[in-house]
Amino acid sequence: MLRFLALWHSIRFRLLLAILLFMLGLYFWMQHNVSNVLSNAAIAHAQATIRLTSEALNLAVTPHTTRSGLRGLSDYFQELLSDDGSGLVYLSLYDDRGALLVTTNKQIAAHPLVGQSLEQQVKDGLVHIVQPILILDASVGELHFGLSTLSFKESVQRIKQENLSVLLVGVFALGFFLFFTGMRFNRRLMQLMRASRALAQGDYRVPAPVQGKDELSLLAADFNAMAQSVADRVAALEESQSKFHELNTALEARVIERTWELELAMETLQETQFNLIQSEKLASLGALVAGVSHELNTPIGNALTVVTTCADKSATFSALLAAGTLRKSSLQRYVQDMQEAELLATRNLLKAADLIRSFKQVAIDQTSYQRRVFDLKTTLQEILLTIQPMLRQANVAVQLDVVKGIDVDSFPGPLGQIITNLINNALVHAFTKQDGGKIRISATQEEREWVVLTIADNGKGIVPEHLNKVFDPFFTTRLGQGGSGLGLHIVHNLVTGILGGQIRVFSGEARGTQFVLRLPLFAPVLKRVEG
Repeated sequence: MLRFLALWHSIRFRLLLAILLFMLGLYFWMQHNVSNVLSNAAIAHAQATIRLTSEALNLAVTPHTTRSGLRGLSDYFQELLSDDGSGLVYLSLYDDRGALLVTTNKQIAAHPLVGQSLEQQVKDGLVHIVQPILILDASVGELHFGLSTLSFKESVQRIKQENLSVLLVGVFALGFFLFFTGMRFNRRLMQLMRASRALAQGDYRVPAPVQGKDELSLLAADFNAMAQSVADRVAALEESQSKFHELNTALEARVIERTWELELAMETLQETQFNLIQSEKLASLGALVAGVSHELNTPIGNALTVVTTCADKSATFSALLAAGTLRKSSLQRYVQDMQEAELLATRNLLKAADLIRSFKQVAIDQTSYQRRVFDLKTTLQEILLTIQPMLRQANVAVQLDVVKGIDVDSFPGPLGQIITNLINNALVHAFTKQDGGKIRISATQEEREWVVLTIADNGKGIVPEHLNKVFDPFFTTRLGQGGSGLGLHIVHNLVTGILGGQIRVFSGEARGTQFVLRLPLFAPVLKRVEG
């Protein structure tokens, strides 16, 4: 089967097969046409013979139609049958009532033959004819006779055989010519294939044969020109190979040198970026310290004022007691003043203690990145408490819409830095001091494993062309005006890195900005946490 498929894919095999099928088809087609022509000639000859024989017999039989002439007619019929050139096989005469008068074959006369088609009777070699006998255009009886076509059929068969022999010789002569022409074409094609195979293997010394000016010769000439061109190109390439090798060696050395320089530059860039991020974190912590310090001035100052007032009241009370002029009303006023001072001092010192405690927890979280379980709302309140001075100075109000009871096993330090950076980014870019603004922080628990934290403002928003760049490092719209371009980049790294969450931003010009954080309630376990 595989061998046949290989032959079938050969153009030469298919060409020879096509020639063979063409010759066979031509032979059978011409044989069919010759047979049809000779058959038609036989039928035409039979029709002409029937017509002539019928006319001759009608003229010969008419004088013998009387009763006295029937015996002479029988002898005449026998004479006609004895004539080999007439082709008659039998003769029978019937009167106008269908009675048999004279016959040369009683068996056929007793059983008249059923009529068949003329073509079939000619093929069988015997034609049966029924001819009316007319006298003055009146029928006086019928003449039945049989006409043999064997001699003509034999002649036709002989002619057919002679013609078919000539046809077969012609077809074989044509096939012989086509075969040898195909063999010559095949030989030249094989030579061309041998030259092409040698060229494919890298041998350019095998030329294709050029014989005459036919299509194969032109193809061979073009092939030889192509082979020579390829040989010239290969020689040129071999000559330049040594130079290319030297250039390639020098280029590799230069690439290695440049790669080392790029690696060094990349390490320097990464170190610089790390230092900038650390500086940004420390700057954020420094701003937190400054804000808390400013915030502590008020309760501690108030407490100091109360204590100073208490000291003055106590000195006055001691003087009255030493002079012996102390009255009941003075004692009552002194006790009342001490109680009020105690309430004021306690309230201010508790406020300062809350600030210090919140600052301490936030500072520890942001500097150590320790993992712990915490209530989300409580942690957010502590973060907002530490940045209240910054919010009051910017005239921005923060609304916290988070329910208690959302326990998170994660890193509160990175979360605090994220909230601080997002709020600071809104204060710098979204609002002006004259306009004021609002920031809303909300959280919803999604299933049992995730919490969605949303920080939205009603500021001026982000233009569409900047929306896809806000998380890129060093991208800022306030370059040279205090913007470093690292705030949101740090936010993105913390959310997607240590917290194992996702962050998206939605905004439009004059429509505010919304950051949506999707955080796991159980942060991924880290092997090593950078503080």
